[in-house]
Amino acid sequence: AQESYFLEAQHLAARGDGVSAALLLERFGKVYSASPRVPLAWAQAATYAQKQNSPQGLSQAYALWKRLAESYPSHLLAFEAHLRQGDLLRQFNDFNLAVRVYRGALEAFPGHPQRYKAETSLGYSLMGLGTEQAVSEALSLWESLLSRPSVPLELRIEAGFQLGNLLAQSGQTDRAMRIYWQAVANLVKTPGECLEACGVYWTVRTLERLLVLAQEAGYPAEELDRLRHLKAQW
Repeated sequence: AQESYFLEAQHLAARGDGVSAALLLERFGKVYSASPRVPLAWAQAATYAQKQNSPQGLSQAYALWKRLAESYPSHLLAFEAHLRQGDLLRQFNDFNLAVRVYRGALEAFPGHPQRYKAETSLGYSLMGLGTEQAVSEALSLWESLLSRPSVPLELRIEAGFQLGNLLAQSGQTDRAMRIYWQAVANLVKTPGECLEACGVYWTVRTLERLLVLAQEAGYPAEELDRLRHLKAQW
């Protein structure tokens, strides 16, 4: 009987009715409130609702992720629920609440192996706030992510790009260029070997920014050609 809820929800979602699929799985949580499958039902319901990308669907998804995180704080899905909740808040431009949600995730899961995801999202939320204090904290976060070998390389490159941009915007051009170089340093020797893993998008954007700043700084032609050649490999 329990499985029928999941199968019917899957059928509804396949027909494009994600909101009804989500409501069905919400009902599962009420009918079988003691079932260990309730967190999974809510997570699937939130995913179905969010895929509708409508105001109703997004609000429904947010409520479900929030309920999951609060009702099952030690569940395997709780960390993901915090992240999804924060991502929706950023989509709603509620950066204040998003900051609180991501900080809550970091406090609740200090040893989580994907902690860097919450830190990355927190960095964007702080930048969204735009206050001097928030930007200062974002700078520290990006710097920390960039410097940690345990963080996936593509995220380190992304962190370096964001850190470099903030520094350049504050007039610290020389330091920004050093950060951009640091972000792509591991790619200079073997750019083709990690084409997928290294995050092509952020690699290209970082090299583009580095080239612009180098031109503005009056770098020699041979140094600019070297940068263009490196960028062309991506």
